[in-house]
Amino acid sequence: MSKLLNPEQRRLVVGAIKDKVDNYAELLRHENAKPLVDQDINLINQLTKMYHEHNEILNEVQRVGV
Repeated sequence: MSKLLNPEQRRLVVGAIKDKVDNYAELLRHENAKPLVDQDINLINQLTKMYHEHNEILNEVQRVGV
């Protein structure tokens, strides 16, 4: 049995996902600001992937609701 979230719960879920997206974006900015020789390409790739995955989830949740 599935139960939809009330508006306050939806707001909290969206806020948590937004925070996660913002955190990944900040980590990416920080890593990309380093000189090229000091950048960790694997970390950048991982952060980019996680950023896009969470951003896609956020877009879907905002589009259809939870």
